[in-house]
Amino acid sequence: MPGAIGSAKHPRKWGHLLGCRSRVAEGDTVVVELPDRTAFTVGDPDLDARLSKLLGIQVCVTASAPAHSRLERAVPEYEGGVPDAVRASASVDGTEEKITVGKVAPGTFFDYGRVHLVTTSSLTKSPCTC
Repeated sequence: MPGAIGSAKHPRKWGHLLGCRSRVAEGDTVVVELPDRTAFTVGDPDLDARLSKLLGIQVCVTASAPAHSRLERAVPEYEGGVPDAVRASASVDGTEEKITVGKVAPGTFFDYGRVHLVTTSSLTKSPCTC
């Protein structure tokens, strides 16, 4: 969908983004590292080309949400994941995922879901003491 904003909230479509990393380099330059460890600065056309190849659809990285953009979000199966009114308006997309599509206000991002705090230390593998 043109104007859609990629989000891990729709993992079947955007899940490969979870294999990417980003960091701020010198001079507030944002660098994106792809799963193969190649890195590109935001604004480099090669970044858009490589991300498009990774995701299988044409994408671009921008500093702000384009006018009239939409955020696609998968509707979780569990109760309470989204308000009932949002769940009732969901549709099925090309990934066979039930999704909602909403407007994005400039400079904002809103999430209906529960908050999960994850630290890097909780993700570190530790030896099993079984």
